[in-house]
Amino acid sequence: MHSLAKSEVTQKSLTAEQLNITSTGQYISIMEQGGVFIAVFTGSYKNPSLTINQIVPSNTVNILWQIPQYILITLAEVLFAISGNEFAYSQAPPSMKAVVYALWMCTGAIGDLIIIVIALFDIFQDIAMQCFVYAGIKNFCGLFQKKMLKGNF
Repeated sequence: MHSLAKSEVTQKSLTAEQLNITSTGQYISIMEQGGVFIAVFTGSYKNPSLTINQIVPSNTVNILWQIPQYILITLAEVLFAISGNEFAYSQAPPSMKAVVYALWMCTGAIGDLIIIVIALFDIFQDIAMQCFVYAGIKNFCGLFQKKMLKGNF
């Protein structure tokens, strides 16, 4: 999907058939990330020749650097879930515990829905800007919650 061309007028993805692209049967498989490559096809349609030139070297970051991030995200999720469940069961009357817990789960679903809607609009060309917008939304919600907890709302 990401490799499909986009029309400049409608920003809708076009298929290979719509672009009148015919396959030569040549495929490029590169097992490294982050490098910039130039693929040059020469020769005839019946007998193509492929030359690949690497302009920028590939990344050399080890995948194990993701382990600390996964640990922190897991710990944050566990602490968040524990505090939410504890609040739901300690503050709700016995007849409302299931309703309060369902509302607690709906807040997570609404947050996921917000991210899905933003992703569907595809308004960000840069993933860094997308992360900054999500962080801004999170901080806005945190300030809103802080005002509510102080009773200033």
